[in-house]
Amino acid sequence: LETLLLDADLVSESELVSGKAVKASDKRAPTAAEAEAIIAAGDPARLNVDKQPQFSVGDKVRVANNHPLTHTRAPRYVRGRLGIINRLHGVHVFPDQNALGNRVGEPLYSVGFEASELWGNTASHRDAVYIDLWEPYLEAV
Repeated sequence: LETLLLDADLVSESELVSGKAVKASDKRAPTAAEAEAIIAAGDPARLNVDKQPQFSVGDKVRVANNHPLTHTRAPRYVRGRLGIINRLHGVHVFPDQNALGNRVGEPLYSVGFEASELWGNTASHRDAVYIDLWEPYLEAV
């Protein structure tokens, strides 16, 4: 957050260190109504880019067992686990790169995991968990 504030020239290094504003800002916070309109308008997460997905519905995949130092949306409890592609949502903003200021798109899938794959044989064999995961999180099996 501090880096984003510095990059947007909303604060200076000295202001961050001291916790006190040095200069008056010409920017104002939006009103409640303005904030609602901004949120409602949003910024589309689905991108119209020509990127072919690596996987198809029904493909078996393993979630990469990565532990990045930066942002990720791959839950730890599915890393290294086997799942099946249930649905392709299209190409969406990849949050790991977006958090670094790079607005790039990656195919986004719904991946189904049997409960026993995640929590062992004591889990119900009738239950499953579906998680949306971006292509860079997945490996072919």
